[in-house]
Amino acid sequence: MSNSNTQIVSAVTGTVSAVITAKGLQEARKERAEVRAAREETLAQARRQEIRAQNNEARDQRAEARAIRDDWRKEVEFRAQENARAEAEARPLPRRSPRFPPGD
Repeated sequence: MSNSNTQIVSAVTGTVSAVITAKGLQEARKERAEVRAAREETLAQARRQEIRAQNNEARDQRAEARAIRDDWRKEVEFRAQENARAEAEARPLPRRSPRFPPGD
């Protein structure tokens, strides 16, 4: 091969290598972008799952607090009824005179 042919082959080979390298870089960038997007989606899913777990925990705590308040309210109402009943039983009955029936 002559020197000029060698230069042409080198130039063509260099151009082909550059094209291959450019395509490889494009594919590598695309692949990195896909990996980055997948990683971001995974992190977003993890964040959403953590938020759901926190919301569920808060809801459970509110339900537990509501149940405690309801139980306490029922206990207070029951004690108030018991106290009213005890007071009613402790009061003496009004005296009625057998000689003077009511309404006379």
